[in-house]
Amino acid sequence: MKNYLSLCIMSKNENEYLKENIQYHTKLGVDYFYIYDNNSTKPLALDLKEFNNVKVIPWVSVTRGSQCRAYNDCINKYGNNNHWIGFIDTDEFLVLKKKNCLKDFLKNYERYGGVGINWKCFGSSGHTKKQKSVIESYTYAKEVSDNCHIKSIVQPKCVIRSLDPHSFAYHKDKFCVNEKEIKLANGILPDGKATSNGAFNHNITYDYIQLNHYITRSREDFEHKKKRGGGNAREKRISTLTEDFWNKFQGGKQDLSLHKLLHRIK
Repeated sequence: MKNYLSLCIMSKNENEYLKENIQYHTKLGVDYFYIYDNNSTKPLALDLKEFNNVKVIPWVSVTRGSQCRAYNDCINKYGNNNHWIGFIDTDEFLVLKKKNCLKDFLKNYERYGGVGINWKCFGSSGHTKKQKSVIESYTYAKEVSDNCHIKSIVQPKCVIRSLDPHSFAYHKDKFCVNEKEIKLANGILPDGKATSNGAFNHNITYDYIQLNHYITRSREDFEHKKKRGGGNAREKRISTLTEDFWNKFQGGKQDLSLHKLLHRIK
């Protein structure tokens, strides 16, 4: 039976955080999860065996572009089993603002190749040590330029390949839109070359959906993040996770949109 919506996540050494992510998105109507285990010290399959809607794929590719290759692997191997697949990270949570189910939200976008959902970046909310729950612990978000980044939920039949962790190249006459159904770059220039322009939506609105990106979490998490490296460009992660990066996301205003959603679907 074909899934209506699955999520693809690459993760490394974030076993407990990943459990919370899966539990949360299952409540929102996600049917299935393809988890690419990026060389976790404790294999994710051991900690996720309690979930019957999860497939863990060991992923040993660690060179630059690894995350894109994982996404392409997911599209190629499992695309035919899914109407939609969303591509997010362990520290990202989809938040509906009006509807209670992601399937109901996506039905309004079936004529498009994909939907690009803007980040809303959250900092540490004053926490220095790791917290048990991301959802309960981090509630302060910052208005920053990074929020123009999107993550994509795509119809696999409309997709050629992943261009970067944020965007995809689409087949002719198919493209990605934002929540207002405004077309974003489809990833292919007129000369046929790929572009990553589709990784951004500068006309940011959060009327229907947002992607809570817990980009630093606690200070302890942030230090671990630097050591862990990036999924797609490992060498870049260390050089960009500076004190200026940390400070950029601290403070802000409280955003309880996710908590209001969970209250609605109790």
